[in-house]
Amino acid sequence: MNRKLWAIIARGAAANSISQAVNIIIQLATLPILLTFWSVEQYGAWLILSAIPAYFAMADFGMLTIASNKMTASHAQKDIKAANKIFQTALKFCCYQIGVGATVAIALVAIYYYLNEPIASALTLAFLIVSTLLAMSGGVIDSVFRANNAYAMGTLLLNIPRAAEWLGLLVGAAITKSFVGAAAGQLIGRASSSIFLAVYTARKYKNYTWSTKEGSTTEIKNMLRPSLAYLAFPVGNSLSIQGMTIAVATMFGPTAAAVFGAYRTASRITVQLTTILNRAIWPELTRAWATDNFPAVKKITKGAIYATTATAVACTVTLTLVGEKLIQRWSHGKIPYDHSIFTIMLIAALISCLWQPIQISLVAANKHRDISAIFLLACAIPPAWTTLAANYSSTTSAAYSIVISEAAILIGTFYLYSRALDNSNREAQA
Repeated sequence: MNRKLWAIIARGAAANSISQAVNIIIQLATLPILLTFWSVEQYGAWLILSAIPAYFAMADFGMLTIASNKMTASHAQKDIKAANKIFQTALKFCCYQIGVGATVAIALVAIYYYLNEPIASALTLAFLIVSTLLAMSGGVIDSVFRANNAYAMGTLLLNIPRAAEWLGLLVGAAITKSFVGAAAGQLIGRASSSIFLAVYTARKYKNYTWSTKEGSTTEIKNMLRPSLAYLAFPVGNSLSIQGMTIAVATMFGPTAAAVFGAYRTASRITVQLTTILNRAIWPELTRAWATDNFPAVKKITKGAIYATTATAVACTVTLTLVGEKLIQRWSHGKIPYDHSIFTIMLIAALISCLWQPIQISLVAANKHRDISAIFLLACAIPPAWTTLAANYSSTTSAAYSIVISEAAILIGTFYLYSRALDNSNREAQA
């Protein structure tokens, strides 16, 4: 790879490092801060309640990711008109989905009110649902920066809504000591910051028109198949993370869910660190695949694998050594430390890091249909096992099921990546 490309990836990695630092700070700080307002049982209940709206994050059906890939590819092929049409199609789809989701949220509250039921839970869910749906606007904004070869800047700016909704959550919880207040604060933070960022992006990049006039229903249909395939990734992640939270809470109780969730969050610091590099190579891989530059695809992917492996191993060793102190200090001693479960979680996270660069290479080229199916099935293993085998298992066996899931994904990604390269080479030479 030439120096210019390395510099672009380095800037993207630097931006991702800041984003991951923000995410890590938020994840590590949320638990002890909220535990000053709520008990461990209340925090566990909040995890369960907030896990439900997470499924609305899939309301874009993967459409925005596929649109972003196509916009970047069209830009690389110097077809700005086509890229703008795809952008307006994505914006039209996003607005429609937010409108439908908001209607569902309002209907939920209305039903509770009509039935004379306590509406606190309904209001909390409604606020969280709308906040989650508004996050879709970040995908539209990100696609503009990616297409204009400004991935790093876009990544940095998208930290603003994330930080704003988190601060809103904490302020709402501190003032009201209630779930409703926390959810309302989160929504206010997300809505205000998203509007600001959309206005800024529209003014900065005038080659993309913020209108739905040229949004094409035909284009949506063309993107539907790869979009539905991509949907398997957020669905799988929700099954593996939020689904496991719900499964552990249902089978072993809210306190067990809080403990399990704390271990999972701490162990996945490794995954978040390796994401710093792997997200940065995405737009460059899209450009390489779009222009049939297969040597660049191989070099970028191989370099990411080496860097990811080194980072993951170092992080895993470090967390193994400091895990007990981390858990104890992070939770103010309220979360007990179990070395065996935490070690199993670390192994699962390490395996996850190994397949991540390959998955991103396939997704960047919209060649992810087969791996998405494998991913979804593998991610269903942990919650299914935890639920079906609860009578003769434990949280330890639940942790082992995550390792099995990650190993299955690792084998599938390497095989399908090799096959995709061979097929693309043959098509280019034909």
